[in-house]
Amino acid sequence: MSNILTRDEINQLIDAVETWSRTNEVPGSKLFSMMMGNMGDPEKSKEMIDSFHEEMSRKANSKREQGILLQAKLIRMRDQADLDEAKEFLKNGDK
Repeated sequence: MSNILTRDEINQLIDAVETWSRTNEVPGSKLFSMMMGNMGDPEKSKEMIDSFHEEMSRKANSKREQGILLQAKLIRMRDQADLDEAKEFLKNGDK
């Protein structure tokens, strides 16, 4: 088999990528700073918070999409490893 990673390692990476792509870290200190900086102007605070939430949503969607692409690549690697193993078995048989 020509892959550096084993099938189990690839499966573990697929699971890890799925977990990573679903976790969203929200920098609460940034949001708190924005709110404190605009305490005198509720409208501006609301605009900044809404903008912040939109940015976080966009980043979360991007992260999920990256995770899907990485998982697809890992699945292709795993499938190729299976094919390589089957080819090797058919080539050499039970020698």
